[in-house]
Amino acid sequence: MRAGPPFDATALLRAVTARRIAALEAEDAAASQAALLQRLLHHAAGTRFGRLHGFIDITDVAHYQARVPLRRYEQFWQDWWQPDYPVLRDVTWPGLMPYFALSSGTTSGSTKYIPVSRAMVRANRRAAVDVLAWHLHRHPESRIFGGLSFMLGGSTALQAVAPGVRQGDLSGIAAAEVPRLLAPWGWPPSRLALLADWDAKLAALAAEAPAAAIRMLSGTPSWLLLLLERLAARHGRPPLPGLELLVHGGVAWGPYRNHIAPFLPPGCATREVYPASEGFCAIADRGEGEGLRLLTDRGVFWEFVPVEELAAPTPTRHWVGTVETGVEYAVIVTSCAGLWAYVLGDTVRFIDRLPPRLLVTGRVSYMLSAFGEHLAGEELEQALLAAAAQVGLEIVEYTVGPVFGALRGHHRWLVEARGEGSAAALAAALDAALQAANADYAAHRRGGQMDPPEVTLLPAGRFEAWMRAQGKLGGQHKVPRVLANPGRFAQAVEGLVSGGGATPAPRPRCESAGKPVNSDRGPGPGPGPGGGAGGRASCRDPGAAPLATLFPAALFLLRRRGAVELDVLLDPDQLDQVELPLEEVHMALLAVEDAAQQVARHVVAHRFAIGDALAEIGHRLLLQRQVGLEDLLDRLADHHLVQPLQIGQPAEEEDALDQPIGMAHLVDRFLVFMLAQLGHAPVAQDPGMQEVLVDRGQLIGELGVQMLDDLRVGFHATLLVAAAERVRRPNRPASPGRHCGLSRGGL
Repeated sequence: MRAGPPFDATALLRAVTARRIAALEAEDAAASQAALLQRLLHHAAGTRFGRLHGFIDITDVAHYQARVPLRRYEQFWQDWWQPDYPVLRDVTWPGLMPYFALSSGTTSGSTKYIPVSRAMVRANRRAAVDVLAWHLHRHPESRIFGGLSFMLGGSTALQAVAPGVRQGDLSGIAAAEVPRLLAPWGWPPSRLALLADWDAKLAALAAEAPAAAIRMLSGTPSWLLLLLERLAARHGRPPLPGLELLVHGGVAWGPYRNHIAPFLPPGCATREVYPASEGFCAIADRGEGEGLRLLTDRGVFWEFVPVEELAAPTPTRHWVGTVETGVEYAVIVTSCAGLWAYVLGDTVRFIDRLPPRLLVTGRVSYMLSAFGEHLAGEELEQALLAAAAQVGLEIVEYTVGPVFGALRGHHRWLVEARGEGSAAALAAALDAALQAANADYAAHRRGGQMDPPEVTLLPAGRFEAWMRAQGKLGGQHKVPRVLANPGRFAQAVEGLVSGGGATPAPRPRCESAGKPVNSDRGPGPGPGPGGGAGGRASCRDPGAAPLATLFPAALFLLRRRGAVELDVLLDPDQLDQVELPLEEVHMALLAVEDAAQQVARHVVAHRFAIGDALAEIGHRLLLQRQVGLEDLLDRLADHHLVQPLQIGQPAEEEDALDQPIGMAHLVDRFLVFMLAQLGHAPVAQDPGMQEVLVDRGQLIGELGVQMLDDLRVGFHATLLVAAAERVRRPNRPASPGRHCGLSRGGL
C-alpha cells in the first residue's frame, strides 16, 4: 500500500493556477465564446457535417444559429454516427474519433455512445485544473498536493472496438490519457480501478485506502456516502483525517449534504462541479449555493433555450451574450468532439451574467406535468426536502412519477429516508409545499383535477438493491428522480416496492395526503390490497400501475373556471434523450499533468537554452583545441622538410666541428649587410610642404616675364637656323619669301 506521493507538489500547482485565476478574473465571457465558436467552425469546416452546413461561410453566432438546427442524441446517432460506427473519421470532427464514452440514460434507460476526441480530453484536463485553481484561490493555506487524490469512479477498463478506437466509462478514458509519471499523486491504483463489480470494488477500496494520506476525494454524492460509511467502519469518524477538499457532481447535493457532513474533518471544503460526457460545463468558484461559473474557454460553445420553447419549430437560442437571469433554460452544446447544437437534456438557471454563473435545476425530462401542473425538477426536490425536515425525516433517495386513475390522477413518491416521521405526515407536508411553490399545481389541487400525492416509505438499502438488480450500481449511474413515462415508472414501482430481486424487507408504508390509499377512485377494476371500504392505509398493488397505458397522450382536464380544455402531454422519453452525464474527471491526476505541462513550457525551454549554450561552449573549446594544435604544428620545425635543404651534405649533419664554421659565416654575412646599410644615402622619412601666402598680382607679373622669356628663346632659335643656312650656302642670297617666312615663324 502506497503511503503517499513522492513530494508535495502544491507549490508547483499554485504557481500555475495563480496565472489562470488572473486570466479568469479579466475574462470577457462573450468575446471568449464567440472566438471559440469561430475556431471550432474553422477546424471542422472540412468534415462531412461542416461541408453540408457551410461552416466555411459562417461569420458570427447568429449566422451559426440560423445555419445549424438543434439536434438530439438520437438524430446525431442515426444520421451521422451509427452508419460509420465505430470508425468515425472526418464525420462531425476531423480525424479519427479515438473514444466513445458510454453514458447510461438516467431516465430513458438506454446506453448512449458519446464521441470523445483528444481535444475534448485536453479540455477536460484543463477544466480539472480550474477546479483546483479555485480551491487554492479560496484556501491559500491548502497543501492539497501534499497527499493523494482519491477519485471514486466506474471501471477504468476500456473495450477496443476498432484499431485506434476504444469505449468505456469517461473515468477510464481520462485514466488512459494520464502519463505514468503522474500516477504517484492519484489513487486508487489501476488494479482496483479496473474492477467492474461495484460491491467488490467498494470493499477493496475501503480495505486498502491509505486514509491518512488522502487530501482530495471526488465522485457522485450517492456513492461517496456509501464509501465514507465503509471507511468509517474501519477508521472511525472522520475516516479521512487529512481530507481538504471533497469534489462532488452528478446529482443534486441537497439530499446528501447532511448525511456526508459527519464524515468530513473540520475545515474540509466542498466544491460542486458540473461535468458531462459531452463537455465540462461549470465549476463552483465561490461558496456553496452561490452558483457555478460557466467555463467559456474549455472546448464547448454553450447555447441556452427557454424550456417552454424547446419543442417549438424555431425556438429562441440564447448564448452567453444574451442570456437573462431567472429563466429556466435547456442547455445546448457545440463542442470540440463533433457535437453541433446538441440538446444536452439538462436545465439551468442563471443567477449572474458577469461572469456567467448558473444553478443546475434538473433535466428536461425532470418536468412533471402529466396533468398540466408544470412542476420542474428543482421545485419537486426543494418541496420534498422542506416537507421531510418539517416531519423529522432525512431524505436518502427518492423517485416520483404519475399515477392515472379512472377520472383523476396523482403523484406517487417512492422515498427512502431516515427518521421517525410517517408517510402520511410527509405526504401532507409535501402537498402543501408544492402548492406554495407552484401556482399551476395549486390550481389543479384546489380545482379537483388532481388527487393528493401518495408517499411510500421504503426500507433502508432498497434503492441500492434496485440499482444493483439493474446492473447500474456505482460509477456514473444515478437514481432517476422523475420518471414521467408511465410505463417506466410502473416498472420502478414494481422493483422498489417488491424489492426488485433484493433480500426481502419489511412491507413498505404507503400513505396519501389526507386519506388512506385506495387502488382505484371510481369505476374500474376492483380495489387493490387493503382497499375498498375498509378505510385502512395500504400499499397500491403494483399491477394497477399499467392502467396508465389505457389512456392516450392527451387528457381532458377540468379547469378552475369550469371550461373543458385539451392538454397535450409531450412524451417525456422524447425529451429524455441524454442523461445527466456528470461523470467524474480524475481531478488530481489531470491537474498534476496540466500543471507539469504548464511549467514545462518555461522549464523545458530554459533547459533547452542552457543545453544549447553548453553545446556551443563545447564546440568552441573543441575548435580552439584543434586550431591551437594546428598552430603549434605550424610553429614547430618539421625535420622531414629540412632534409631537402641539405642534400649532398649528409655527412656534415653529424660533423660537430663544422657547426662553428657555419656560425662564423652567418655572423660574417650579417656584418657585411649592416655595413652596406650604413653606406646608403639617408632618405627623409617625413617630407612636408610649408604654406606661403602669395599676392596674385605678383603671379601676373611673373607670367609676363615668362612670356618675354619665351619670345627671346624663340627669336634666338630663329637666328641660329639662319646662320646655319648661310654656312651651307655661302654664295646664295636669302630669298625674300624665305626670310619673311622665317620672320613670321619666329614671331
